[in-house]
Amino acid sequence: MKLRLGALLLTGLLLAGCDQGGNDARHIKVGVINGAEQDVAEVAKKVAKEKYGLDVELVGFSGSLLPNDATNQGELDANVFQHRP
Repeated sequence: MKLRLGALLLTGLLLAGCDQGGNDARHIKVGVINGAEQDVAEVAKKVAKEKYGLDVELVGFSGSLLPNDATNQGELDANVFQHRP
């Protein structure tokens, strides 16, 4: 149940973070923390591909602030706990 809820929430986050102005509107680059969070993100990645045709690239990080820094610098489209469209 928790895995399904996590996958659903992450899919919503992925959709919210999609940038329509990029080269490929069907591709999104998302930062995740290595470990259990990344496991849930892998499930959401499959759902995003199968249901919505999105190509999700997951980028793993070992520190909790690193995904925010990468998102703020434009290296990522979103991360799983904070994003900027």
